[in-house]
Amino acid sequence: MATDRSNSDKNNADNKEASSGKSPGESSSMPGGSSSMKERLLAQRRAAAEAESAGAPPVPAARPATTSSATARAQAAAAAARSAPAPKAEAPKPAASAPSAASRRPVPLSAAREEERASRRDRKGASAEVMKEVEMLRKSQDKWIMYGWIVAVAMMLIAGSVYFVVHNKKAKEVAEQVARKEKITGFMKEVLALDEHKTADNAKIIDLLNSSDDWKVEDYGSYPQLSAKRGAAQRERDRLKEQGELLDGIADLEATCGNASSKSSDELNKSRRRAVDYEVRGAELDQAVKLRLTKAHGCIDKAYVGKLHEEAKALIAKGPAEARNALSAIQKAEDEIVRALDDATKNRKDVETITYYSDQLKSIIPEGDALVAQLFTPDVIERTPWTDVLAGEQKDKWQHPAFKGWQIKDGVLTGVGPDLDSKQTAIMSIGDQEQWRDYVCDIEFTLVKGEATFHYRLGGAVNNTTLSLNVSTGGGAPFKAGAANQMTSTVLGSSWKVVFADPDHPAHEEQEVPWTIRRKGGIAISVPPGSEIKITKMKVKVLR
Repeated sequence: MATDRSNSDKNNADNKEASSGKSPGESSSMPGGSSSMKERLLAQRRAAAEAESAGAPPVPAARPATTSSATARAQAAAAAARSAPAPKAEAPKPAASAPSAASRRPVPLSAAREEERASRRDRKGASAEVMKEVEMLRKSQDKWIMYGWIVAVAMMLIAGSVYFVVHNKKAKEVAEQVARKEKITGFMKEVLALDEHKTADNAKIIDLLNSSDDWKVEDYGSYPQLSAKRGAAQRERDRLKEQGELLDGIADLEATCGNASSKSSDELNKSRRRAVDYEVRGAELDQAVKLRLTKAHGCIDKAYVGKLHEEAKALIAKGPAEARNALSAIQKAEDEIVRALDDATKNRKDVETITYYSDQLKSIIPEGDALVAQLFTPDVIERTPWTDVLAGEQKDKWQHPAFKGWQIKDGVLTGVGPDLDSKQTAIMSIGDQEQWRDYVCDIEFTLVKGEATFHYRLGGAVNNTTLSLNVSTGGGAPFKAGAANQMTSTVLGSSWKVVFADPDHPAHEEQEVPWTIRRKGGIAISVPPGSEIKITKMKVKVLR
């Protein structure tokens, strides 16, 4: 019984040592504990040496078990003690010099890491669910790290692509701008080198500028220069075109002149108007071309006048039934002859042309006078109504420049001439618009002072072609100042007659009007400086 108790006590002591983390026999407080510890250590060393010499890897001396660490250590120590031979008795040594088995535990191999982790989890007391969740979090974290790297690489690729595209686009734009500038500059030099006054260059300039719009930019100064060039070329082209048309027209006029006898008066008149237009437009023509035009124009004028005269004669030949139409035809021919004669006298100063039209006028006037006498008989004149030129719409048709005072009031016209120191002569007229030719005029006037002159068939000015009659308060056969006078004037064709009611003033018997005197115009009264006239009655019978 005593032995069992001692064994039981020893087991209890070993259990206490194992629970305190020490190997059996490590406690130096028990007798014989130090010897047994040495023996165990020597046995472990020999076993390790034998295993190493046999080529097997050493077995870890005190690997903890996965169940209970204290129990495992106790079992391991007991097994080692049983398998080891009993050591010889040695002198006791201090226990402090022997290293512990736990401090010499070998490092776990890589194949055993998972077991080591499991051992640590067991020691920490972590549950399987928690560890599973931790593992899932670790895997999720690894996945998002991988996604992050993928996104980062993708962003780097996109940034690189954008940079490459933008860089290439910018370089392309710069290259295009340089090429565009070189193209426009070269185009501009080519166009500006051409001469718009040369027919071939002129056409090339316009064709080049119309074929492209690239030069219509402000960047390189091409637009203003080339626009001006195109304008100059177009104007030159228009000028050349107009000159070509003029040359063609002049050639056509020359052909008309050569064949004038076969043309009607209307056709010849159209040719005359074209000739006038060509003379205005042909200011820049060569002198030789101008001379051609002048010659053709004169030829057609003569042919036209001759044709009108022929047509009038043809009507006269038809007898009294065509007398009115014949007089209209004579009047038209007469007007054209007078116009051509005035132009030849004032502008052309061509003696041959002046002589030609003078002869034409001298021959046509008698024919017209005969028709006037035939148509405007005393009976016709008697039946023609009077027109009061001091009333109604006629009083507003008067022209009266340079008068100091002029008015028509209550049917009385008062005209006060300029002051004596004036160099102008005032003149008033009626019938300028109608251009009266044949008429009878009845007038009652009073010379307040000075003098006045009556003009018949007045043109643009009073000159030696104007038919005139002077009345004055002085000189021979004077008119009494302030006294009323009545006068009747008759103008028919080339005849003119003035009759005064006052017997103190003899009548101007019928006179023949020279062919150099105008054949149509208004009735006018001129008043010189310091003179004044009053007209109390004035009426006209207009026959033609």
